[in-house]
Amino acid sequence: MKEIMREYGGAIISATAAVLLFTLIFVNVKFKNQIGLFHVIRDSVSETDGEKDKNIKSLAVSESRIKSGTPDVRAGDDLEADKNYRPEDLIRSADGTDINVRILKVSDMNGLDITDDVILKADGESNCRFSDEGIYRIRFFVEDNDLRSGTEELYIGVKQ
Repeated sequence: MKEIMREYGGAIISATAAVLLFTLIFVNVKFKNQIGLFHVIRDSVSETDGEKDKNIKSLAVSESRIKSGTPDVRAGDDLEADKNYRPEDLIRSADGTDINVRILKVSDMNGLDITDDVILKADGESNCRFSDEGIYRIRFFVEDNDLRSGTEELYIGVKQ
């Protein structure tokens, strides 16, 4: 016992003195009408638990809105060469709901990437303009109001 006190006595006394000193310093801490360090800590921990409950409820609501799969889409009708089209005109929702479309890649009948030739960017909007008639493969990202999203490919026909 004497050896333990000689070896660890100083550390035990220092730790005890530090706890007493912190207790004296923080005994009169006030926070939201609570006095004392322990009351402040208890209240802040319970507030954090309340925020976690709100986040869990919010996550549950978000998960209920998210449906699986990608939106049902189809190619636009009566597309003509040398006309500007918004991505939403090229790719349409099969059930008529609003969708957001972002064109990722456009290929011609030979498989050549012609994305830079087709997509025109002006005033912060992207429009597509096909210079020749033919069948084009479009790779795009689509998202609907139910937060269903995904990347798909469609073939579209363009008339002269």
